[in-house]
Amino acid sequence: MNITTRCAWIGRMLLLVFLLAVSAGTSWGAEKVVRLMTTETDPNSVAALKGIIAEYQAAHRDVSIQPEFVAWSDIYKRLVATQAAGDPPDLVTIFEAQVSVLVDQGFLLPMNDVVEKIGKQDYFQNLLDSVTYKGKIWGVPSILTVDVLWYRKDLYEKNGLKVPKTWSELLHNIRTLHRPPDIYGNAIALATGLATDDFTVHSRIWSNGGTLFDKNGKVAVETDEVIEAMEYIRELAKYAPPGAASYGHLELINAYVARKVAHTQYGMRILTHIQRLAPDLLETTGAFLLPRGPRPGGRQVSHLWLKAWAVPKNAKQPEVAKDFIQFLETGDREVRWLHSVPIHNWPPRKSTTTSGAFLSHPLMKTPLGREAVNLVGEAISHGVFPTLETGVFNPKMPVVLEARILSKLAQRVVLGNTPPKEAVSLAAKELREVVAEK
Repeated sequence: MNITTRCAWIGRMLLLVFLLAVSAGTSWGAEKVVRLMTTETDPNSVAALKGIIAEYQAAHRDVSIQPEFVAWSDIYKRLVATQAAGDPPDLVTIFEAQVSVLVDQGFLLPMNDVVEKIGKQDYFQNLLDSVTYKGKIWGVPSILTVDVLWYRKDLYEKNGLKVPKTWSELLHNIRTLHRPPDIYGNAIALATGLATDDFTVHSRIWSNGGTLFDKNGKVAVETDEVIEAMEYIRELAKYAPPGAASYGHLELINAYVARKVAHTQYGMRILTHIQRLAPDLLETTGAFLLPRGPRPGGRQVSHLWLKAWAVPKNAKQPEVAKDFIQFLETGDREVRWLHSVPIHNWPPRKSTTTSGAFLSHPLMKTPLGREAVNLVGEAISHGVFPTLETGVFNPKMPVVLEARILSKLAQRVVLGNTPPKEAVSLAAKELREVVAEK
């Protein structure tokens, strides 16, 4: 091999190494390494985030952002473990219900400065309230999600049913459409986990005017509102598929997409599953807010969740992490990020919800997509965050949710045949124990 050929070969090898480094998301010669830990593991979300990271690195050659994708059920444990080891990520996804416990453990830096730079007045106020604790904002809102009830519109029309506004009307519709083994009236989560805590129990307590705690932070479940909610859940379970005892998030989606149930409760993510696995259901599916219960305080509700960006207190590159948040959450990057799971990933800022770019996604142009977009607006106004169930921030809620007391409550009533009043009394005792209430 002569010198000319050898130099050409070496040049090609160097170019190949460079291209491999770029494709792997490595910023050439980076001096600042930012570790990013997120729960957004959907393939479309992973691709969108990596693309935005590449754009940021192209403009900041001294920065390398290294994403790590973690299951939402593991994120808290991973964060605690890395903090204990003295090597936390520089940027992490947190849920609003984790804020108070992370702050009390000294894990987070305040994020007021980033929110102000992006535009504090543009955020929905209840979203900011959900991540505000001890007078400071601890997370930059990124993704809002809401839950609603999905139903087979074609079966409603065939049986002359109307969209229900009350518990009794919903139960009537469920009973009417319950024709096992061909189709069951509704899917209901009863496995130990957030789907049971949030969908099955907490939201139905709210829809009947009840709460877990009062405004002073005292346990307040031993009420007619909560007991009636558990009686109603027991009745709904009679019209669920045989495997409902093991139902969690995924099963609630799958049962509906497989046409096994006439109703299911879930967030807007189900739309992408329908579009991919049963596109004809886009034409025959509808959605509505959880109907109100019979008590005087009964109301239509939606369970709200917020995913926010936080910077751990011992992060090595906190300022770079904050700058990347601002980059990600503004301009066309924000829209691309939200569109990775359309409609389910709802904007935390008012201006984005009305922007042509955000509303341009093809799924939003379908009849069901348009209905879902309108319903999200209703859900935000009627929705409840667990930590704000009384309108006053409750820092005890994260510990309660982690203890899975609500899952056990539902299981006692539905699977163990414990009388609702007795089961609620047991739950009250467990709540007092877990929050150390005397």
